Amino acid sequence: MVTFPVVDKLVRSGHRPRRDASYVNKNHNGYKINFLEDLRHISPYRPLTSINPSVFGEADWDTMSPKERDELLGRVYATLVRQVHREIPFYSDLYKGIDPSRVGDMDDVLGLPVLRKFSTRYSRGLREATGPNEGLLKPQGRNSFSLFHTTGSTGYAQIPIFYSEPWDLDIERHAVARVWRMLGITSEDNVYDCYNPTHVGGYMFPGVCQIIGSGHEFKPAEKQLEETAQRLRDARNSGYPFTVLLAIPSSSGDPLGRKGTNFLTLYDETMDVFGKGGIDKVFLVGSGITPELIERIEAEMRDVKVSGAYGTAEHRPLSFSPTEGPTTRVCKYNQQHLTYGPHFTYVGRDEGNRVVPITTPGQEGDVYTIALRDGTPFINYQTGDVATIVTDACDCGLTSPVIGNIRRKNMEEIAGIGCRYD
Repeated sequence: MVTFPVVDKLVRSGHRPRRDASYVNKNHNGYKINFLEDLRHISPYRPLTSINPSVFGEADWDTMSPKERDELLGRVYATLVRQVHREIPFYSDLYKGIDPSRVGDMDDVLGLPVLRKFSTRYSRGLREATGPNEGLLKPQGRNSFSLFHTTGSTGYAQIPIFYSEPWDLDIERHAVARVWRMLGITSEDNVYDCYNPTHVGGYMFPGVCQIIGSGHEFKPAEKQLEETAQRLRDARNSGYPFTVLLAIPSSSGDPLGRKGTNFLTLYDETMDVFGKGGIDKVFLVGSGITPELIERIEAEMRDVKVSGAYGTAEHRPLSFSPTEGPTTRVCKYNQQHLTYGPHFTYVGRDEGNRVVPITTPGQEGDVYTIALRDGTPFINYQTGDVATIVTDACDCGLTSPVIGNIRRKNMEEIAGIGCRYD
């Protein structure tokens, strides 16, 4: 089991970390990369980790044509299929009768069998398969992995996920940094983070701040709402205020009856630290933003940019809502653009031995993902969430579809708070 040397003392104390220049606009030889050409020339004989993680921090992913994006990612995922077929026996069994060398593009990858949490007559589920064998999803012949587990389900075995560090985490960090740049988060910002650093979702945020060059501080687990509010006030009074808040939108608190620390309770407790000269950007992950909270944001927080985002314990980021754009755009709060690269998210209908993607606005389906990872990837993975296609042509200029009404299919599965402190 991995231990969590999550952040060093400088990051934990809120000092600005140095900008991480190891991947930014450079390849391993120090030359500026052309990420389109880099991915077009990927081959089955080239390891996935030869892809520079900063490729997934390029803004082009969100504005290129869907056809070009599918072409590039299809090449990457076809290589991934060959790798997992060769190295992970679970996938070898799942793809029995399939020649991985004939998987060459996105359509081929989407036509592969469904990966499910629970067993069906079509396939063995991950929870059942990994329960007695935690190493089932670990690539064979390699040992240098960190082990994380999925969270959030009551009464079910957690699914072990092996990460090849630093690459597996770096590709996600750069993708989140790409999203943050679109939200206006820069090296001038100072981030206060209410997420759990021992969860893989929270574990990544200090690295994102290093890529961007912003300051970062975690909310200590033991601090209650009042203490957290005082820390935000002290920072503002010190002349080095926090300008970005990472939190869940709102909740009903914990079983002991204490007020949870979330965006809503922090705003109610410390309205004076929000707005110009204080927290003016808020990144909300973990649950939907309630209509009541949206009304308050619109009425009371005109100087605060609020973005909603969606991710799972298995992969991040999956979607987000921009904070800028024309008034006609639909991508606000809970209606979010899918993020492509390194992962691929789509809405589909489970037809047993394969998934039929849904693309028509207004239709609802299950959320599926292809999670790029050198350790434990997930291919055509049924997340357990459902969503509705809102539009595939948003006026904001991003070319990815917008999904909404994102929720857990079986609400009884949700019990924990995963990567967030509440």
